[in-house]
Amino acid sequence: MHNNQIKERIFLIGCPRSGTTLLQSFLAAHSQVASFPESKFFQRLIYPGSMRTRLGIASKRAKSNLKQFLHDIDREEMQNIFPAYTLFIRQYTRSFVRLLDTLTIQEGKNCWLEKTPAHIQRIEYIEKLVPDSKFIHIIRHGQDVVASLYDVSHKYPEIWHGAWNMDKCVQRWINDLQISSQYSHKRNHLLISYDSLIENPQTILEKICNFIDIPFEESMLENRTAAAKKIIRNSEHWKESVGGVLQKKQSQKFNELFDEQQRKYIINQLKSVEVDKIYQKLNLSTHDQLS
Repeated sequence: MHNNQIKERIFLIGCPRSGTTLLQSFLAAHSQVASFPESKFFQRLIYPGSMRTRLGIASKRAKSNLKQFLHDIDREEMQNIFPAYTLFIRQYTRSFVRLLDTLTIQEGKNCWLEKTPAHIQRIEYIEKLVPDSKFIHIIRHGQDVVASLYDVSHKYPEIWHGAWNMDKCVQRWINDLQISSQYSHKRNHLLISYDSLIENPQTILEKICNFIDIPFEESMLENRTAAAKKIIRNSEHWKESVGGVLQKKQSQKFNELFDEQQRKYIINQLKSVEVDKIYQKLNLSTHDQLS
């Protein structure tokens, strides 16, 4: 998968509703970074524990998902990048990487950023299949994520595979936070706090640029809104505010959606994972710790 014209292959991951699209919009505004709507590629290619995955065979959803992705980016003519009888996970991955490499070079850029939050649960596979890739994790306060997951899944149950209950929202955040914790020591992983991004975007973006080995550009702040329009599908209505004014609305939705008893229950569930210790381990800001 070596390509001298591609400098970095980056995966932006995190628990859904943690600010992945917001951070993607900043990075997509960089002159060297190409980015796209969520591909869900590895999410639909690999199902850990399944017999097909154990045999190295792609899931049955892989081909239809790729067709949908090419349709979404209006590049259906590039289907020939994928062999007609592709069967194995590695075959699909080589073709997918070649696709993103090609799209990036066509844009006159040398880095690509793939953003699919659920890929946080496929890191082990991606690292093996896409050598030298880098990962940016974004982590947001648990109460805010739970409230946002609960809200969006109830508004768009057909997209989110049903309305999520409180326990499903809490468990998803806990699982993904613990995954980030497991990779915090690796040099090809960078963990970012959502709240720090909102409060000091330039400082955080400079840190990310240093990690990617590209210079910080003012365009990342100035052109974020325009970049956001290119990475959000028309059907993703819950992302419409991404290009707007940055503002922190911590716990506002949490207090609106849940009554006092529900809030206490959620907070107790979140505290059970010793969030403060995990944040300390990740060297992230703890000003947004649970109360």
